[in-house]
Amino acid sequence: MMRITVRIDDSYGQKIKTIQQRTQLNTTNIIKQAIDLLYEKAELSAKKKKQRAAG
Repeated sequence: MMRITVRIDDSYGQKIKTIQQRTQLNTTNIIKQAIDLLYEKAELSAKKKKQRAAG
């Protein structure tokens, strides 16, 4: 398991608090889901680029 320490400004802290209130997720799970979403987006983008190059 990897441990990560980050510093975020107050606006991101407020966004995390809002997400926690609306979803009942803890900070770790919010960050994991955000990473999953960005990963999926990056994978889709890479697939589209491959298709364009092949087509």
